[in-house]
Amino acid sequence: NGDNLNDEFTIEGEGIDEYVIKIYDKWGELIFTSNKIDDYWDGTYKDKLVQEGDYAYQVIYTSVSAQPQTLSGYVTVIR
Repeated sequence: NGDNLNDEFTIEGEGIDEYVIKIYDKWGELIFTSNKIDDYWDGTYKDKLVQEGDYAYQVIYTSVSAQPQTLSGYVTVIR
């Protein structure tokens, strides 16, 4: 909502060698992807605000000393 509180969804970590994040809408359409750890999702798709609701995310990463790992969950957009 532009109040500079929780306006972005980002993943943070240390020692990450490779990384990709994907965010999907409730129909399974990919609406955001990035392989840059400092990128963030701002709640938009094709430069328009998405509707309030839950969005699935998947993070696949490799640390410098481990096998590829996958994290998944939901992020809720509230305006």
